[in-house]
Amino acid sequence: MEYQEQIDLKRAKTRCWGIWVSHLFLAPVASIVYAAKTNNWMPTAVATGIAVVGLPLAVIDIGITTGIIAPVTSAVLLSNKVQEARRKKGIFIPEEAEAALYNGLRV
Repeated sequence: MEYQEQIDLKRAKTRCWGIWVSHLFLAPVASIVYAAKTNNWMPTAVATGIAVVGLPLAVIDIGITTGIIAPVTSAVLLSNKVQEARRKKGIFIPEEAEAALYNGLRV
């Protein structure tokens, strides 16, 4: 199995509800954990950029940019990448991707 195919299967096996729940409670850590799991660091970088820009604005917007927009951005970007990997491989549920990954099957 080639490297890109493994990455796609690892992304496809990720559960989107887990991304959303973890970002709801502990966004920065969740963003890093899921970035490492899916080998997709762009959502973490974008959310960090939004948080850094939003930090000085926290006085004006009561922390909405840093506390809500940054985690939602990360979760959306991660979920979209997972869904894209599933569409690309023709996988409907995460268990299919797990089976293909662990059995070394080509999907």
